[in-house]
Amino acid sequence: MKKLTIRRLNWFLARQKNETRRSRSRRRKLLRVSEDLFANSAIQQQLIIQRVSSPEQKAAPPQFVYVRQNRTFRRELIIPPETFSLRGDYDNVVSFFQHLRDRAYNIPPTSASALGVDFRSIKKITPGAALVLAAELYRWQIFTQRKLVPVLQDDWDPLISRMLRDFGLFEFLETPDQRPEPSPSEPPFFKFIKYRSGVGVTPTACSDLLDHLSAIVGSIEAEKFIFDGLVEALNNVKHHAYPDNSGWHGVSSGTWLMCGAYSERAKVLTAAVYDMGVGIPATLPRSGLWEQIKGILAAFGANDDSSMIAAAMQAGRTRTGQVERGKGLPIMMRLFDHVRGHLRILSGHGEVRYTSGASEIGRIGRPLSLGGTLIQWQISKV
Repeated sequence: MKKLTIRRLNWFLARQKNETRRSRSRRRKLLRVSEDLFANSAIQQQLIIQRVSSPEQKAAPPQFVYVRQNRTFRRELIIPPETFSLRGDYDNVVSFFQHLRDRAYNIPPTSASALGVDFRSIKKITPGAALVLAAELYRWQIFTQRKLVPVLQDDWDPLISRMLRDFGLFEFLETPDQRPEPSPSEPPFFKFIKYRSGVGVTPTACSDLLDHLSAIVGSIEAEKFIFDGLVEALNNVKHHAYPDNSGWHGVSSGTWLMCGAYSERAKVLTAAVYDMGVGIPATLPRSGLWEQIKGILAAFGANDDSSMIAAAMQAGRTRTGQVERGKGLPIMMRLFDHVRGHLRILSGHGEVRYTSGASEIGRIGRPLSLGGTLIQWQISKV
């Protein structure tokens, strides 16, 4: 070991001083960049697009510096797109979910607290997208053993904050400095019912959800058929969504989340179920209706995911167009033989939509997979 001379000691002190000066300079530069970045909405939107368009990219994430209690923290921000709707901006919303799953899977547990979620960008949120977001934050919490830290809550849209709080989403966020919610200037577009979650078939959860919706909406037409559809969705989760050796899910086999919402402006009631399993198209080849489904696919002239889901829905209907009992997916369609509205299913790379009175099931192919199955009923009250 070298002897510590006065000259060497002075060298160590000078190096430490220079390093401290460089560190302060870097922090000041980051702070200026972050302030300029979020002062310019165009640059902010560009950042959002960059963050969600390439979820598999392993490049260094953007850093954001904010000051609280005279200390400076550096976090990677997870920023959702402005229109948080699977109908209005499917590709960007699904890319956001893929990025969130990628971070949960790859980030070291000791680094999870270095991530923050910033919902300032959200201007619109719909029940289906909110349900998938709750599921992904639930999976994040289980997988990392931590909650995401919300940042700059004072700048969030008050309507969005209120809807997320009613939905129960803040249970998945670390909010030690939770403040009174600011009063929005107008009522939210959706009145959210707090999400439910569970494993296996739980009819009481379906009844409870409908009871809370009735408290907001009043009497619900054809309520029995909504109940049957919800229970059938949970049956599909239990028996098909999580087959053995089907890969990483990050949650217990059979896990589902359920939600309800009502739009006073549009007079539309929504109920939805989401699971994080392999998706309907992956389970159909093992179905007892597979031979019949293959015949329908041949008539469609396509065998993509949306066509497979539509074929499974059509396979259980009689020649008169009525749904036979005990036929899985078609049970979820029975409601729209009695009320106006539509059933929407997103699974794998496919999306289907069955509207009351329609002669055909609408099909849409999606370039990105949702990462689970979302089944959503929307009922018109007018």
